[in-house]
Amino acid sequence: MQKIGLYLPNHLGDAVVASSLISWCAKSKLKPALIAKQYLKPLFHKDPRISTFIPVNQNYTGIVKTIRDLNKLNLTVCLVMPKSFFSAWLVWKAKVRRRAGYSLDYRKYFLNDIIPMYEYHHQPLRQFYFNLAYPYLPGSPPPYPDLFIPPADINSFSLNSDSVEQSADRIGIDPGAAYGKSKSWPDQRWIDLIKNLEKKYKVVLVGIRDLSEWEKNFSSVINLSGKTSLNELPYLLRNLKLFISGDTGSMHLAAALKVDTISLFGSSSPVWTSPWGKGRHIIIYKNLSCSPCFKKTCPKGDMKCMNSITIEEVISKVDQLLQSKI
Repeated sequence: MQKIGLYLPNHLGDAVVASSLISWCAKSKLKPALIAKQYLKPLFHKDPRISTFIPVNQNYTGIVKTIRDLNKLNLTVCLVMPKSFFSAWLVWKAKVRRRAGYSLDYRKYFLNDIIPMYEYHHQPLRQFYFNLAYPYLPGSPPPYPDLFIPPADINSFSLNSDSVEQSADRIGIDPGAAYGKSKSWPDQRWIDLIKNLEKKYKVVLVGIRDLSEWEKNFSSVINLSGKTSLNELPYLLRNLKLFISGDTGSMHLAAALKVDTISLFGSSSPVWTSPWGKGRHIIIYKNLSCSPCFKKTCPKGDMKCMNSITIEEVISKVDQLLQSKI
């Protein structure tokens, strides 16, 4: 039986989507080794469907340890999902026999199962990763992501218990966007939206961006932005009735946990990175001639793709989803 490694992408949302390959391996009675950035370990290392979690740290000591640990596994094949030169070099240096990945830059010298690079944004992100797996995994890929979330010891969390309890009208909001300003809705729009929503719903702010400066604008919002670890975030998200954000990693995590989402897209493509999961997902996207541009800052300087999205539109979609569930 082949011993397979899954080298996950570096960003949270991409890694969540790519982790669907774990359940595909499980269907084939394979327990893959997971190779990923250290910060992703809390999300995956307790999954009983994997054989081990190998953290990737890009300092000299960490690289040497990762290579040594990978070499000991004697993997038959590794699916290298990051597009970086480093990821291809790493599995080659660890002497993995079959190294599958996309050709980009000089990666082809370190991979021996190469898929030609192409205009990949015209397909769902998951398909980009499935293409690597088809030669090695029988059957068809899973219809949805299937994250393993172990029972939680709530007492060990920094969150208070009220933050992770289920509520019939609780909305989570993440106004951040790690990639750049072109994916962000204006701050004042977010603030005005939250002020409107807290009149009818319980609102929780999450994300890596610290929004403590916003608290003076609200009366009852629970602000957990900048305070929630990746170990705690799944338990918070899965008890929401709705999650609102831009194209963020937390959006992908919420969707994978079967939470309904409303996503605001501008410079990125809803075809490529739309939320994927069993819940109901509404995407607000203006489909302008200049969008998606995939730029960190708006080339035109007017951010029309995001500024054209109104507060009223978002509130209408919130009511559409929540009024049918409460």
